[in-house]
This record gives sequence, C-alpha cells and structure tokens, in this order.
Amino acid sequence: MNSTIATAIFIKQFQDIIKNPGVLVQFVIFPLMAFLMTHVVDIGMPGMPASFFITMNAGMFVGMGLIGAAATAIVEDRERNSLRFLLMAGVKSHEYLMGIGGAILALALVVCSVFAVMMPNASAIAMLVMLASLMLGAMASVLIGAITGLISRNEQEAVSISMVAGMLTGFGPMIANISGNDTLLRIFRVFYTMNFVHGDTGTSEALRSFGIILANVTVLAAAFAWVYGRQEAGKKGAIIMSKKVKTAFMAVALVGGASIGFAIWHNSGFIATDNARVTTTLISVSANAPGVLERFEAREGRSVGEGEVIGWVENGEPIRSPIGGRVIRAHAVQNQAVMPMEPLAVIADTSRLHIKANIEETDIMRVRVGQPAIVTIDALGRRRFAGYVSGIGRITVAELAGNPLHFDLSGNFSRTTHLIPVEINIVDDVDLLDLIGVNARVRLPLRASASGPQIASNPSASHPAAPAGRITARGTVESAQRRNVYTTLGHIVEQVFVEVGCRVTAGQILGVLDAEDLTNAADIHILNAEVALGAAVAGLAEAEHNHDAIKTLYNIGAVPRNDLQQSEFRLRSAAAAHRNAQDMLAATRATLGQSVIRAPISGTVTAVFAREGEIGIGRLFTVEDTGNLRIATSFRESDLGRITLGMEVAISSDANGSAAYAGVISRISPAAAAGSQVAEFEAEALVTSENTSLRIGSTARLAVILE
Repeated sequence: MNSTIATAIFIKQFQDIIKNPGVLVQFVIFPLMAFLMTHVVDIGMPGMPASFFITMNAGMFVGMGLIGAAATAIVEDRERNSLRFLLMAGVKSHEYLMGIGGAILALALVVCSVFAVMMPNASAIAMLVMLASLMLGAMASVLIGAITGLISRNEQEAVSISMVAGMLTGFGPMIANISGNDTLLRIFRVFYTMNFVHGDTGTSEALRSFGIILANVTVLAAAFAWVYGRQEAGKKGAIIMSKKVKTAFMAVALVGGASIGFAIWHNSGFIATDNARVTTTLISVSANAPGVLERFEAREGRSVGEGEVIGWVENGEPIRSPIGGRVIRAHAVQNQAVMPMEPLAVIADTSRLHIKANIEETDIMRVRVGQPAIVTIDALGRRRFAGYVSGIGRITVAELAGNPLHFDLSGNFSRTTHLIPVEINIVDDVDLLDLIGVNARVRLPLRASASGPQIASNPSASHPAAPAGRITARGTVESAQRRNVYTTLGHIVEQVFVEVGCRVTAGQILGVLDAEDLTNAADIHILNAEVALGAAVAGLAEAEHNHDAIKTLYNIGAVPRNDLQQSEFRLRSAAAAHRNAQDMLAATRATLGQSVIRAPISGTVTAVFAREGEIGIGRLFTVEDTGNLRIATSFRESDLGRITLGMEVAISSDANGSAAYAGVISRISPAAAAGSQVAEFEAEALVTSENTSLRIGSTARLAVILE
C-alpha cells in the first residue's frame, strides 16, 4: 500500500471538511443537542435514563451525519474529476478509502469521545467500550456514504440518497425501540446503529453487538470495493485489489453474512408483547365492629407486617393487617365512626409484585414456568430487566372486553385469538411498589425453552390408542360453575379489590359501593318506611278496636252479619298493610349491607365490569370454578345416533398444541338448536383429567371415541 497517496488524500479531505460549513455542522449539531437536552433543557420524562438523549444523538450522528459527509466528499471529487485522475493513476480502493474516510473518522473520533465523556456515572472502561462501538459504526456509515457518492451523478442526487439512507439507519432503530413493535425490532436488530454499546449493556449482549457491527462493516467494505472498481478506469467491472486482499475480503464477508444471519435467526426466537403491566395482590382491611375508631395507624406509605395491629374500634377487637406489605390507600382517620366490613385501608403485598403479561393463545404452549424473560417498564425508559415466568393463567381475558363466549347455537364459531395472562417475576434489583399499574413490555426467548418441560399433562389425559372410528366437533371451554355478581342499587363504585385472574373464596369482598351515597338514599327510604309502618300500626289498632266493638254488638243482635263481615275484611286488610310495612322497613335497612359486594362462590374472577368512580349497576363481576371444566359443543343430526351419554372423548385446544385430555359426554339436548340450517344438537362434555392447561373461553376440539 502506498501510504504517501493515502496521506495526501487524507490531508486534502481534512482541509475540505474544515472549509465546508455544510459538512462541518454535522460534527457539531449532534453533541450540542445532546448536551442541551440532557443538562440545560429539562424535557425528559419521569423514570427516563439520564443517558437517553446522549445515546439517541450519538446514534443519529453516526447513522445520519457521517453518511452525508462521506457522500458529499466523494461526489465533489467526481465533479472535479479528481476521482478519475486517481483511478487512472492506479490508486486502489482501500488507499482511496483510507485517505478520504480517515479524515472523516478523525473528526468522528473527537465527536464520539465527547458523547462517551458525557455519559453519566460511566467508568473509563465503559466509555472506551462505547467509543469503540461508535467508531466501528462510524466506519460503516463512511462506507455507506462512500458508496452513495460513487453511484450518484451529482451532488444533489448524493444528498437525496444519503438522506434516505441516513433516515433508515438513524431513525429506523429509534422508531423500533420507541414503538416496541416486534417486527421492526427484528428487522433493525441487524443494523449497526441498533447495536451501539453503552453502560447498561451486558457482556454477552455487548459481544453480540460488536459482532453485528463488524459484520456490517465487512459487507459494506466489500460492496465499496466492488463499486469503486466499476468506475471508468480501464479495468471496468474489476475490483482493484490484489488476490490476497480479495480472498481476505471474501472470507470476512462470509463471516459477516453468517453473523447477520445468526442475528436474524436469534431475534426470531422470541415471543414479545406490550400488553403487560406491573401489578400485585391488593388486600382491603375492614372494621370488625361498629363504633368509633379509637386508634388508626395505617398511613399511606407505611410498611406493615402480617398480623400487625393497625387500629382499634371502641369495644371491639384489634384490627390487624392480614398480610405483610405497604399501605397504599388509607380511607379512615382516627376518631371516625365506622361500620362492620367498612373498608379502612388497602395494603399491597410487596412480596408479590410482578409483571402481568397477556400472551396470545397460539403462543402459550411455547411458554413454560421458569422460562427466562426480558422486561422493559415504560416509566423506567429503555432499561432492561431480567425475569422469569412464575405462573401461567388458566383462563382467557376475553370476558374483560364483554365477550365471554364465541359459541353460536347454529354450531358456528367466531375464530378470535384469545389472550392468556402470564405472571413474570423480575430478578433484578428494581423497586416496583410505586409503579403498580404502569405499562411494560415483555420478551420471552424461545431458544431457552425449547428443551423445557411441557405444560402439565397427566397420564389420564393421554389419548387412548387410536380407535377404529371417531366423531369430531369443536366447542368452547367453560367452567362447570359460573356465577355473575349483580347489583340493582345504581350507586357509585367506591373500590374494586380484584382483577381478572384473582383467586377468591366464597364471601370474600370483591368491591364496595359508595357507603355515604348508599346511606343517604337509604336514610330517606327508611324514614318513609318508618312513617308507613307507623300509619299501618295505627290503622291496625283502630281496625282491631272497631272490630271488637262490632263483634260485641253482633253477639247481642244489635248489628247484622254483613257489618261483622265488613269489619273482619277491614281487620285483615289492616293486618296485611302492617306486615307489608314491616317487610318494607326490613328490606330498606338490609340495603345498607349491600354496599359490600362479596364472592358468591370460591373460584377465579374471570370478568370485572365494575370501575372505581363509576355508577355500578347490573353485572359487576363474574366468578368461575376453574377447577371443574366442561366443553360446550354441538353434534350434527347424522352423528347423533352413534353418540350416547358417558362416551369418552379426547379434548385438545389451539392453546395446548398436541396435548390431549380425557372427558365424557355429560349432556345432549333433546331438541335441535333453533335457527340452524342443518339440524344440530347442543351437548356438553365434562373434562375428567386433572391439572389441565385448558383455558376458559378458548376453542377446543373434541374427538368422540366410538365403541
């Protein structure tokens, strides 16, 4: 290599950049914007990393500014015929690239060093690692700019092409990160601008990122050499390199292509969702007796232990915390008059803080308990947290949208993809207590779970040996017992203590209506009922007195029998009015106890329609027994003659892959479903296998095993 030629080109290009304000501004604007957005103008959001705007502007500088600078420099050489003279003089591609690219990279080194130094709380090693990744990326951008300059016919065309390329490499990864779109993340993951290493990057991820950036540089260097060789220089179409250099380029290009292919393969092995949030178990603490709250120590933000006394009611037992955790709501104050079961505080179980993610049923069989997870929380910016799957729900969340079933009496099914709740625990040190309800994004690597155990399937659920014949049908998974919780009071919902997927026991409090609103209305009704009862008592007393007088007169023959009969009728009417008034008063007083909404059965909450602060009327909650399942289906008239009650069925589901469970036919309707064009009969099959992974609301396939 002729170092004198490369040095001469370097010096010339460096001088051209310094003299060209349009190019020089590219090296100033991005670090200046990073400094202003980080240290001068407070435009960040709560939880956003302090380095966010530094890394963003560093990526945009490398991905956009350097491409334009290189393209402009080379197209100027072409327009001045400098490039033609160099080609005719036999200057090789790598010599030209080292000269013109070296000048740009020298200035880029200064700018990238500024970005590295601005990183908050970064060690010297972290700064050097970030600088190295940025400079590798700068090489890739210079190559893209050089190729753009070589293929452009004039400076205007070069600017246009470099702008498009810069938007793709600079803005593309940023949009992918901000949107969290899995498709965009997979596409841009192989771009060098998506792989710059900063202080929060782990060692293994940093090595992978360097590999991807190096692969980009190698492929682009080979492309530049080919494009340079196609310029009019007597060896049209040939690459101006020695055979050894060509061989080395080809070998490295193959390695680079393989690295990019591996990155694409690796990033396709994820299940990703942004339908996730931070949550935990919330427990309400209620008064245990009527009276004055003599002492109450449940202040918001205070940590309490399980069984710890947090208050006393006059002449009552101490009020204890049912769990260990932190008080997040306090509804009562000391010396306040309280009623039994009146909510006083809400305690968050700090040991159960987790991420709840909703996964599509078509992916759920690829999820297992213990599977690693990568979590980002919107309030904490781009920081990634390691976690694992700690639980998989047994119900779909379709009912939350008011669509509990997709089964039609005609036997047709609406094929919608349902969501299954998955619980994820974070193992990294992060305080989630103040982030309850905040949105999150979850990625579940599939490579780690490929060899993991399948979701529970016991021996009794195995499919029997293939029989000679079978009848197949589709149906919907339901619970054997389902109870809707209603209210007709029409009062404001004050609190909701459960969410979809919560396990509850019979009598457990699900929510509370506004007691004050209810009490005010009830007081008016009670007053009216008491007035009515008083009038009924007076009317009954008068009727009894009059009847006694008429009865005496009738016994001595002073009045006819008709008068006695009329008196008896008035007495019975007065007695009935008295009973009605008593019943009305009792019913009105009973409405005071209806402010507390309780679970009618033990099971799982599968739907929550109550919303705090809104009027609650009609269905508020749905509780189902998820331990006992059945399949609602239908059979054609032509198959009905071969099916009898008690026949065994094999049950599978879209959400369960190839797993099959055992069941029996438990009910067949005696009449065809109305409205069906082909006579079909509703039927049910009880699931006899235990610990299945069937989800309520999901579509199931049945195979009736014929004798």
